[in-house]
Amino acid sequence: PGGLTQILSMQIEASQPQEVAFNRRVLSVVPDGDRYSVEAEIHSPPHWLARGLYSTGRYQPEHGQSIVKRDFDAVIMAISAADVLRVHGLPGALGSRNVASLKKVLYDSRLSVAFMLSPKLTSALESLFADGQAELDFECGSRTCSEGILGLLAWQDRKARAYDGCTVVVVHSTRLFAKDNLQKARQDRQREEERGLLEVARAL
Repeated sequence: PGGLTQILSMQIEASQPQEVAFNRRVLSVVPDGDRYSVEAEIHSPPHWLARGLYSTGRYQPEHGQSIVKRDFDAVIMAISAADVLRVHGLPGALGSRNVASLKKVLYDSRLSVAFMLSPKLTSALESLFADGQAELDFECGSRTCSEGILGLLAWQDRKARAYDGCTVVVVHSTRLFAKDNLQKARQDRQREEERGLLEVARAL
């Protein structure tokens, strides 16, 4: 019932950590003997929303921010391969072979939106998703979206996921639209879903 927050809370509880801290931006991870020295900025603001770009690799705190430094036996970085290489000290800790592998990592990024529609639209959806199809691939299939926005439509009712009082369609954008939308959102200091929602809805 509590969604992802409840699941993550249960995992944290089960692991019994000595301390749990949020809103910290890692500035550096440097090997120190058989341990890792981690330096982080405390109460870090959401940088890319504040200035329109990521600041992961800047090895200095924001003005007025405090710094904390701790040593750990192991460090897990749950960020993109590109951001790993931008954190001070990490490339040296990983070694040249691992760095070369991380530089080859590519991501398939899309903007996905779930639409909860009136049951009155069911007949129209049955015509759109003809021959019992559950998905329509506009990016790799024979049919395309003229505006280059819609990449894949998934009708959840056809996947045995019926909902009371509505019919649900999940829309996935094309990879190109997602990339362009993210860049424009950063420039305009918006969230990518905030900027892209209206365009996706209009295209649908």
